[in-house]
Amino acid sequence: MENAYRQGRQRALERRAFYELKSEVVSGKNCTDLYHLLYPKTTANRSSLPAFSPPAVYRVNTALLKEKVANASKAHMVIEPDGRHITSKDAIISATSDKQTIKVNLDGHNITVNLKAVKFIADFGDGGPKLVQSSLPKPWPEGLKGKFHRKYRKEGKYTAVLTTKWEGTYTDPTSGSVKPLPGLVTTSEKSKIQTVKNYKYQLTDDAEEANGH
Repeated sequence: MENAYRQGRQRALERRAFYELKSEVVSGKNCTDLYHLLYPKTTANRSSLPAFSPPAVYRVNTALLKEKVANASKAHMVIEPDGRHITSKDAIISATSDKQTIKVNLDGHNITVNLKAVKFIADFGDGGPKLVQSSLPKPWPEGLKGKFHRKYRKEGKYTAVLTTKWEGTYTDPTSGSVKPLPGLVTTSEKSKIQTVKNYKYQLTDDAEEANGH
């Protein structure tokens, strides 16, 4: 059985040699020599070959990305009334945006960042309590039903500040996959100076009567 296998193997090699070597005369003592002729071993020294170096993969610097996004995005704060207030009436702070998409160029790569606001913090600047809520603060009249309104504590000139905390995701420019931004992106915006003063006012008819008219 073994001899038949060897004979069949030799005939197969001889047929391959006939078609590949044609009339070339080769020397060899046995079937093994013919096998090595048809299937030569590589003589290259693998240690001398340069090591395989995979292409560099760009890694997004998420800290720098968050910094760029914070400088580019705002919730667009609105204060009502804007400019003048009295201590007996509530002021309302609202915002117009709680979701946004921003394009950022980082190290020559265009990166798409999607943000969703998860917390709004309002500081009226008068030393009173800060107001906090998770949903988008609404303007008047809906704003009076939320948490983002209160009276100024005293007369003076103040600057109101709205701080917004955002959750974010970005599209990896190398893989195209969407990844979460670690932590939260924080943005801050200020109002113009707000003057709080208890103005004296009279209705027109009362004023006319007081003046003897």
